[in-house]
Amino acid sequence: HYGFLRDYREVPLAEFDAARAPQVLRVRDLDDGTFQQLVRDGTPFVVDDCTRGFDEGAISEFQCKDFADRWPSGNMRAEYTPGQYHIYLKDPTWYSKVEPQRAHKEHMAGGRKIAGPYIWHVKDEEPIKTKREVQRHWRTPYFLQSSLANRMEANESFEFWFSMAGGGTFSHADAYCETTISMQFRGTKRWRIQSFPRVRHYLNATSFGDEKIYDGRQHAPWRPETEFKVGPGQCVVFPTGYLHETFVDPADNAEGCFTASTFQFNHPRQVNLYRAYLSSFAMSHYGMGEPCVGNMQTYATLFSRADFTRRPSADAMRQDAEALVVQIDTDGDGRLSREELYAAFCA
Repeated sequence: HYGFLRDYREVPLAEFDAARAPQVLRVRDLDDGTFQQLVRDGTPFVVDDCTRGFDEGAISEFQCKDFADRWPSGNMRAEYTPGQYHIYLKDPTWYSKVEPQRAHKEHMAGGRKIAGPYIWHVKDEEPIKTKREVQRHWRTPYFLQSSLANRMEANESFEFWFSMAGGGTFSHADAYCETTISMQFRGTKRWRIQSFPRVRHYLNATSFGDEKIYDGRQHAPWRPETEFKVGPGQCVVFPTGYLHETFVDPADNAEGCFTASTFQFNHPRQVNLYRAYLSSFAMSHYGMGEPCVGNMQTYATLFSRADFTRRPSADAMRQDAEALVVQIDTDGDGRLSREELYAAFCA
């Protein structure tokens, strides 16, 4: 399904070698046609000139202390701390002191304790006045500019991730139904990613929360496909369901606090991803906790009226498929050609 994994053979974590792993696609001067196809296919990729054209007033230029000075009452969450306590931006501790919290031998840090990031949810946890002030400094990447819908969603959905050297996140799958971008402003972050594991039975239903896939605790093990770095001015674009862990490796960064922002966009739809993963998504948090599958199923089923909340019936599915063929197959040969599909859905 994924182009960069076409010849890939999955290996156990103990045999994973970042130097020999398939390389994630990296692009610059991204044109709209290439961007649209990559997103439709659900392909993860890195844009090396993501902040191209950002001006001096852009929030990408801010250091951690600048956030504290401008918005001291901002309230953010400290990941991996007991109870995930909240901290005000005016507290200098978060950008001046490394506080390692947890370790796991399957994380790329190699069993060393990592400091969880601080996450500032401007989009949904701050007063509208603060949000509008921050938005004045927000800049949307150039490859989203042609779509008003994407510009609006990026401007409304951003959150900020602050990490000290030695910080990171454990493997997890985000809860978002849309494509996500993580834009690195300062510092270099290492990523390991794995495509969404197949879920073949509802007894294996899972949300793949933080570190839940480690130690064989899920029906599928943590087997990263590739490792790559995202540095200042770069961003990684990844689809719904892609598991990822990160590490602000002290080997790649001086001491200090580093900034990134995560946000979503929804155009184009990840249609080929939906077709490949709808059944697995339906038996995960995307279908059982988040409102994702209802907006995915029509793309994967040619607008079938099938009820995905009921027990599947082979006979009912066959009858539904036959009815769709009759509706779309204009030459009556029992096959659906590209031209017939385009005539039915794109005219």
